[in-house]
Amino acid sequence: MADRDSLPEHVAVFDLDGTITRVDTYVHFLFAVMRRYPLRVLRGAWLPLALVIHKSDLKDNSCWQQRNPDGYRH
Repeated sequence: MADRDSLPEHVAVFDLDGTITRVDTYVHFLFAVMRRYPLRVLRGAWLPLALVIHKSDLKDNSCWQQRNPDGYRH
């Protein structure tokens, strides 16, 4: 058994089937992450545009699955 010093300081619990809480815990988690790391929101700012492009059939899934040279998906 792990000793107490090696246990994680914070734990995230997700109630996906609604047995623990009656509210959507994932949305609360996302807002907490956005408050803690606001610059990460900017990295995903292109997602609504990507969704519109994909849904309008201007590009297919293979375009979004390719990696560019610095390792980020585009």
